[in-house]
Amino acid sequence: MSKPKWKEFEIAVAKFVRALDPKAQVTHDAKLPDIHTKTPRQRDVWIDAKVCQHFPIKAYVSCKRERRKLDQQDIDAFNGELISSGAHLGVIYSYSGFTGPAIDKAKKLQISCCRLYRNEPPDIPDQILFSSSYCCIPRISLSVVAPLDPSLNLKSWNDLFLLVFEFNGDEISALDAIVRTYFKGEKEAQQSFDRKSLFPPKWARLLELIEDTPTRRSITLIIRGFWNVYEGRLEAYLLDGSYNFTSEEFIGSQSGPVIDLQSIHPGPGWRLLDEVPHPQTVRGFIRSVCILSGGNAKEALLKNLGPKPLTLEDIDLSQLKAVSPSDERGPRKPARA
Repeated sequence: MSKPKWKEFEIAVAKFVRALDPKAQVTHDAKLPDIHTKTPRQRDVWIDAKVCQHFPIKAYVSCKRERRKLDQQDIDAFNGELISSGAHLGVIYSYSGFTGPAIDKAKKLQISCCRLYRNEPPDIPDQILFSSSYCCIPRISLSVVAPLDPSLNLKSWNDLFLLVFEFNGDEISALDAIVRTYFKGEKEAQQSFDRKSLFPPKWARLLELIEDTPTRRSITLIIRGFWNVYEGRLEAYLLDGSYNFTSEEFIGSQSGPVIDLQSIHPGPGWRLLDEVPHPQTVRGFIRSVCILSGGNAKEALLKNLGPKPLTLEDIDLSQLKAVSPSDERGPRKPARA
């Protein structure tokens, strides 16, 4: 004979909680004394665990398999049960979810309102916005500080890339010096930003290939790094796991678009944003922010920029230095072209 659906629901919740912490003692359908009357009371799921493997804690989990959403009165009733149980934490699992006022009341009472999702996409509540994942792909821009010495006869970026310099006794091409400087700047940008800002900052560096002399002007490049930010559109988000409406946290399996690591575009399911979102405007649950780096910058520069005319930029270098992480001193003496 099959079990009643309400009992199946209780067992499913107990199994999920037990899987979260194998060291915890999770009891389904526990019979424990009321702290006021000392008479045995039934508790759907009872948890005995230790925080930091040292501090004992007791949690009472109530499982409600109703067709309707739980309301404020249900939270009040559970709060009374929680007090009489002597538990430190109270959790309600509702099969059909909660009303907005119920969640607000639960937050005030520090009760966790949860739903269990099993092999199905969720019905997203109106009061909660689930934001997508984000993928940040690095981009580079180059320009030469004007004016450029005409005696160098540099017309295209390939002309500049092919210049070879002596550097510490070795020879290095302008392209290799640019790529080396770019990756140093990208690494600094990733290390310097606070994860609370969600996205890495734009950055700029100066690379001086030839120093000014009485007979020759310097070649100074401005290397700028920035990020294309893509938003992943998720059709099925919470698949197997538990969502806590009170703290807006999810534990379990999540589905999202796959990132194509072999392309300059992350792949199907990702949308390029016109502007990088400000952290304060990103509401709701953020699955992840993936920052890609370490691509083949040399190949990208040769293919996408090499044949194009040099970009000259007339700029006050003192202003650029104020926002540049650091200045890059490159090769000093041209060896050959």
